[in-house]
Amino acid sequence: MPEFVGHWGFCDDTVVDTQIAVCTKGSMDEALFIKTVSFYKSLYPNLAPRFKWDGDRLIEGPIFIKTDSGPGQNCKSEAALKFRRDMHREGVHLGPGLPNATSCQQEMDDWFQDFNGRISVQAQEILEQKTYDYALLLKNCQEDGETKIKSPALTNDDLPRIINGLSSDPIEKRPFLCCATKEKIFKSWLAVGFVPFTRNALLHKKVRHLLGDGGASKEMTETLAWTQQTYRELKEKVMMCI
Repeated sequence: MPEFVGHWGFCDDTVVDTQIAVCTKGSMDEALFIKTVSFYKSLYPNLAPRFKWDGDRLIEGPIFIKTDSGPGQNCKSEAALKFRRDMHREGVHLGPGLPNATSCQQEMDDWFQDFNGRISVQAQEILEQKTYDYALLLKNCQEDGETKIKSPALTNDDLPRIINGLSSDPIEKRPFLCCATKEKIFKSWLAVGFVPFTRNALLHKKVRHLLGDGGASKEMTETLAWTQQTYRELKEKVMMCI
């Protein structure tokens, strides 16, 4: 897995190892969420509840971690509430995104679309290779009179290759290195419009617009009116056929 070089809250560029965490159920839970936030927090030794500047140079200050509203991230347990209070007191502000908004207003979801397609291809290729090897082993076992052999399946040991391929693979077959570039990350930031705050998410094709005063723009109003008219015409044709 690749290493990361960044500034974060350190005085100089710092190398950080890739972090991988997997839950039994495959999604985030309360313990993993706390562990993840704590890791991000460790990247900012200059964390503080208030900003402090020396001219144009930031000495210390708070950080904002934008999360989603998935499992384990909005728990009401005593431990979760205490953790959030402690983080807020230290200068870590956790801002959940809207539920079920996906790539519309979540930078990671927008960026993940390309990455997800590439790791799916990687996983499929690994499973195909395991299936081929399984067939060969099965044939040899039958010839030797042995029958016990495990069926092919993906495991946690395959994660590094699924995420980033092999060191000998071309860049297009190394999902993480191919997708985790400044250009693609900035593209997702601009698409959402949270940083910088342009509100580009409102222009996303999945955003619902309403007719009437204070609703959709003039262009969108015309589009919605045309859609309604087309729907009425189709409905009339269907009713005539019944």
